[in-house]
Amino acid sequence: MHPLYYIIDDREYIPGVEDMPVKEFYRALKEGKMPTTSASNPINIIAKFQKEINEGHDILHLSFSSGLSSSYNNARICAEKLMEEKPGSKIIVIDTLSGTVGQGILLMKAVEMKKAGKTIDEIAEDFALYERDTLEDAISELFDDEKLSFILELIAKDEINEYIEEHIAKYQRGYLINFNECF
Repeated sequence: MHPLYYIIDDREYIPGVEDMPVKEFYRALKEGKMPTTSASNPINIIAKFQKEINEGHDILHLSFSSGLSSSYNNARICAEKLMEEKPGSKIIVIDTLSGTVGQGILLMKAVEMKKAGKTIDEIAEDFALYERDTLEDAISELFDDEKLSFILELIAKDEINEYIEEHIAKYQRGYLINFNECF
């Protein structure tokens, strides 16, 4: 994972390093405070990707929306550069066309697909089919009715962010899935 830095009340936070507690973050949002972000730093992206490649891992990176940030483009360029430098390495960068909630939902789907035996290429291919649809269309196509109902219930109860945060924390890699170790 490479973090998007965010700023609230003139203080910069780095997710996973120097972070605001989740409940405090959402309380600040409810109070009308709006965070600003900066795109992921290519130096940090390369360092994270390089570490995984050096350990022989393939990478599926679910990026923050290209419509909201240059993070997707930064990750794509870094992936291309590293794959050129180390032939045989595999880094697939997917533009989720969504923010953190959408990324989290798609991450949960990727984990489910991996557990069901799909390869990194099969998962990326399934995700690519929906890359230009709305997030809602992608979610309804990727999830069965029961899981979709569960997700919609969490959203309605305003519990989706905490659920995703809890499940992402289990993997300790945020949106960077290490397909060789994750499960």
